[in-house]
Parts: sequence; structure tokens; C-alpha cells
Amino acid sequence: MKILIIGTGAVGAVIAKMLAKEKFVSRLVVGSRSPKGRNQVKLDASSTMEVTHAARGMDLIINASLPNFNEAIMKAALQVH
Repeated sequence: MKILIIGTGAVGAVIAKMLAKEKFVSRLVVGSRSPKGRNQVKLDASSTMEVTHAARGMDLIINASLPNFNEAIMKAALQVH
């Protein structure tokens, strides 16, 4: 399973750490305004276009960012579905 996590705060970091240990996860990408790690990409969660681009080919999108970005992320998820 290929998973995109949006947000690298406390919640996103814990989710990423737990999923990284799972055998069913074949790819784990974390989107952040300021990426720091190897599997992190620069991502503006308020931009439906950027989220859509990052979510292409993913099986699951997890929003661990602020609720302000729910609408843009949901629109992106529906576009790539």
C-alpha cells in the first residue's frame, strides 16, 4: 500500500513512525511545508493542485495537518480517486 501523510507535526510524525514498521506499506511519503527527511516532500496543504500532484498513485491519504486544509485535501482525494 502507498500512503501519503500530510503534516509532520506531533500526530503526523507518530503516524509515519508506526506505518514505517508495517509490512503492508510499500511506500510512505510525508508532505510538509518544510520537509526535512528523506521521504518528505514540499507540500502546501491549502493547494488542491499540489495535494493532487502528491497524491497521484497513492492508495491512502492521511490528513495529519490542521483542519483548515480539510476541504483542499478532500477535493484532491476525489480528483485522484
